[in-house]
Amino acid sequence: MFDAILTYLIVALAAAFVIWKILLPVRVRTTLRARLAGDQVPCAPDAETAGCAGGCPGCGLAKPVARK
Repeated sequence: MFDAILTYLIVALAAAFVIWKILLPVRVRTTLRARLAGDQVPCAPDAETAGCAGGCPGCGLAKPVARK
């Protein structure tokens, strides 16, 4: 019985990790992380505003730069 519960717990944690790291887009993860922490959502991660103007290096919320 204990082995089955432990196995289900490990599988559930692994599934949650895969969903969080791989399947959720950066904007959704950032929104969820900020809301769970009780902070304001940085850079307005809505599709209409499309993120920060400049953005930090490596930030997934930064607006894409148009190539010349």
